[in-house]
Amino acid sequence: MDINALVIEDERADRVVVRQTLASTAAGSSHVEYVESLAAGLERLSRGGIDVVLFDLSLPDSDGRATLQALRVGVPQIPLLMIAGATHETGEHHVQQFILRDRIDCHRLAHVLRSLIRHGP
Repeated sequence: MDINALVIEDERADRVVVRQTLASTAAGSSHVEYVESLAAGLERLSRGGIDVVLFDLSLPDSDGRATLQALRVGVPQIPLLMIAGATHETGEHHVQQFILRDRIDCHRLAHVLRSLIRHGP
């Protein structure tokens, strides 16, 4: 399965981990784009061609519930996968689809991405 993913993450170290993990997934051919702010992410999403969004809640121009709400409203048809630092973040914001930053591995991420794309938001 080909995946066109957008990663919205401002921390360089976290982008590197996600990039390396996505590069080694068994999810098929993947094209991944990276932006560092919510505004840049929403702008990129407005052009189409993205299958899934991986995002951090804390961005330079948005934080927490505002980030999640803006993505849900801006692209309701695209599955969202939050990159969480801790499980308490997911409960606070009622996020069901998440992956813990320190537990990202290529097999789990590939499975989650395929499932999200197959079943939709």
